Amino acid sequence: MKKSILFLILCLSVPLFSRQSTPVVVTLNARVEPATVPLNRPLTLIVSVEWSGDLSAVEIGDVETPELANFSISGSGSSHRIAAGADGQISIKEIRYTLEPQTLGMAYIEPVILSYTDKTTDTQRRLQSQRFSVEILSPVAEPGARALPWPVMIAALLLFGAAATFYLRNRRDNQTDAMADDVPVEEAFLAELKDSVSLKGDGREAYVSLSRLFRRYLADGYGLPARETPTAGLIALMHETELTSNQVEKFSQLLSTADKVKFSGQAPDIAELTDVYTSFETLLERRLADDLAARSEAPQRRGFLGKHKEASD
Repeated sequence: MKKSILFLILCLSVPLFSRQSTPVVVTLNARVEPATVPLNRPLTLIVSVEWSGDLSAVEIGDVETPELANFSISGSGSSHRIAAGADGQISIKEIRYTLEPQTLGMAYIEPVILSYTDKTTDTQRRLQSQRFSVEILSPVAEPGARALPWPVMIAALLLFGAAATFYLRNRRDNQTDAMADDVPVEEAFLAELKDSVSLKGDGREAYVSLSRLFRRYLADGYGLPARETPTAGLIALMHETELTSNQVEKFSQLLSTADKVKFSGQAPDIAELTDVYTSFETLLERRLADDLAARSEAPQRRGFLGKHKEASD
């Protein structure tokens, strides 16, 4: 009787033990190789999924493609194998992504996500890896590339230096010319008046020099044909400018007296020469002051051809 009861207990225990199964453990790992990468070299993202125990108790889903910043995926591949573990079989799935850097700086790989189903409880589960940040370094030399010989490098540096020197010198000269071109006519004539006309002596040379300088100024400052026009005709043209009647009278006297000195050789009145010299100097200074005031009010450069009025006006 006792043996029968013991046999019955053993028979009932076998189905209970057979229903027990090894719990399933699923893990997700990810890593990058290398940790930093040159701009012209690829990087590999390796994703590994492992599960052990009753392999039929889980259904492994697809690994979601990771979101990338400053990377692009140029290729991918996967492998799957089963290995023996301490608690039974281990299933290992590995996915490799080849990533190409886009620009220098930092690049990022967002967490890799895996979904799987636990059949024993009929539940959906998700695993997530860490987020990676990778520094993109300057490009490296390609295999087989050779550095330029030292003589070639030195010659290239010298050539570059010569070109840079020529460019800077030419630019400086152009700036100097532009500044020179922007000098007001009156400023240039004032300087020449003080340098070329001397009131010392008998005044003959001073009168002729002053007359020639004044004719040039009428041409450059007022746009009059002063160099080729006879004195009488030039005096008539001066009446059409902004010169006052008093100024026209003084400068007409200058031109007429200069003609007499030039052709007859008579000595001029020094006091008269000093007066007309001062009148010419005052005219230049006043017009220069007006020009500088106009420049300060308007950045655009005004012309220096004077204010000659057309005869039709």
